[in-house]
Amino acid sequence: MKRFGVLLLALILMLSSVNIAFAANKQYESAVASKVGQKMPEITVYITDNSIFRLSSVLAEKKIVVVNLWASWCGPCEKEFPLLQEAYEQYKDYVEIIALSLEQSDKLDIIREYAERIGLTFPMGRDVNYSVFASLDLGHSYSIPTTFFVDNSGKIVYSHVGRFNDLKEITDLFDQFIGDK
Repeated sequence: MKRFGVLLLALILMLSSVNIAFAANKQYESAVASKVGQKMPEITVYITDNSIFRLSSVLAEKKIVVVNLWASWCGPCEKEFPLLQEAYEQYKDYVEIIALSLEQSDKLDIIREYAERIGLTFPMGRDVNYSVFASLDLGHSYSIPTTFFVDNSGKIVYSHVGRFNDLKEITDLFDQFIGDK
C-alpha cells in the first residue's frame, strides 16, 4: 500500500508539472499573438556572411520580412527550414527571411555550417544575449520555432508559434501580405 501511495504521489507531481508547462506555453503563445499590430523592434545583427542585417534597411527594400526564432538543436526548426527555403526562393524579390538562433552557443560558424548542411540561403544569425527576444517582451520562456511577419512599415502583421507544416501555408501568407507583386 505504501508503494502505491508513492507511485500515486509521483504521478500527481508529474501531471502537475505537465499542466504548468502547458499553461506556460499557452501564456507564451498569447504573448506572441498580442504582438500583431505592434511595431517590430529594430533588429541589428551579424549574419553568417559576416555582414550586418538591419531590419529597417531591409524593410525599405522588401514588402515583408519574416523573423524566425530557432536553435540548432530544435528538430521542428530543422523540419521547417526546407519549407521556408522553398518559399524564399519563390518570393525573394518581395520577401526577406532572417533566422535568428536563440541558442547562445550557436556561434556564426556553427550557424553557417548548419545552413550549408541543409541548403539554406536566406540570412541567418543569432540573437546575442537574447536582445531581440527581450525587446519583444515575450516573458521569460520561449517556444521555438516562433515566427513573425513584419510589413514594410515595420508593423508585425502575423505571428506563429511552432513549425509550419507545409509550403502552401507559407506561400498563402506571403500572397496575403505582399499584395500585388
